[in-house]
Amino acid sequence: MHSSSMKIGVRGKIINSQGREIIANVLKFFKQEAENGVTVPLTNFKQRLLAATKFSETSYRRISKVSDSIERGETSSFSSPSKERPKRCTKKDILPAEKQIIRYIIHKFYLTERRRPTLKDLSHDGVYPTLDEPSQQTFNDSNFLHY
Repeated sequence: MHSSSMKIGVRGKIINSQGREIIANVLKFFKQEAENGVTVPLTNFKQRLLAATKFSETSYRRISKVSDSIERGETSSFSSPSKERPKRCTKKDILPAEKQIIRYIIHKFYLTERRRPTLKDLSHDGVYPTLDEPSQQTFNDSNFLHY
């Protein structure tokens, strides 16, 4: 097979900014070698790789370890560090007692105002307590809802 007809790379593959930076580093390294001759001996592939990519030795070891596990079939591909971080839960767990307080407040508002409340209505002027501020009011009212 002729070297000019040999397919190299994948057409249409998107390369992120970090990948482009690595390619630029390697390109600069090879251009310098083309002008000045080989700076790192070809037999010392690890030092050549680190010089070309500008990676640390720790990154080299980590990537090499994952690459070996891919070759053995233990892992299917490289993963991004951001994909492994746990997502923060933005929902707040509400205790049953807090649910009863919320129901009571909404029910009381509906009885007095004859309309559905909004959060702004409920916290307006401190008439109705919020969950962040403990109320001095007791909820043993006869209108208290027990759902």
